[in-house]
Amino acid sequence: MLYHKKSFRFLTLGFSVLAVSACAHPNAFPSGYTYHKQEFKSPAPGASKKVTEQQRRYMDSVQAEQFRDAVYDLLTRITTRAGMPPKPVYILQPEPMTTFYANIDNDLRESMRHIGYAIADMPEGAYVFAYDAQYIKSESDAPMIEGQPNVEITLSVFNGLGPEANQLTVESGQYYIQGAETLNIKPTNYAEMQKAK
Repeated sequence: MLYHKKSFRFLTLGFSVLAVSACAHPNAFPSGYTYHKQEFKSPAPGASKKVTEQQRRYMDSVQAEQFRDAVYDLLTRITTRAGMPPKPVYILQPEPMTTFYANIDNDLRESMRHIGYAIADMPEGAYVFAYDAQYIKSESDAPMIEGQPNVEITLSVFNGLGPEANQLTVESGQYYIQGAETLNIKPTNYAEMQKAK
């Protein structure tokens, strides 16, 4: 019992000394980022298996942000109307997977994770999402007006993968994307969903 009282007194004395030291020198202990007097920067994210750095550089930052907002808006609309799916979703990739569609694919996955979708690695037992985009040409030869929608993006949801799959819902929207006329937007091709001729 005597040993415990001595230990307690020693610990109390030690904490008292530390407390007094902290009062005398308020910056004696590290205090996170300000202690280093440098701006804190998160480490760069690891390389993605789906999208390379070269693919992300294909669009400038304004275009990339506009596409990200458009894809998020479309997914939000389809989720509000149809509800959260009761099982995971599989995102079908077009062939060939162009740099342009690689960016949309990445944006769709990011948006789904943010909203709370469960994304499957395989199509079995999952709803299948497909996407498409097309450039909206002006009806006349007049140049497009900045801010006027110039790209239509479509999200389609199927009950499975294959030519016999049924389309459950589809959502399209028209958006303005700066410099879309230079992006070489091609129609998507989903070989897995086409019926044999």
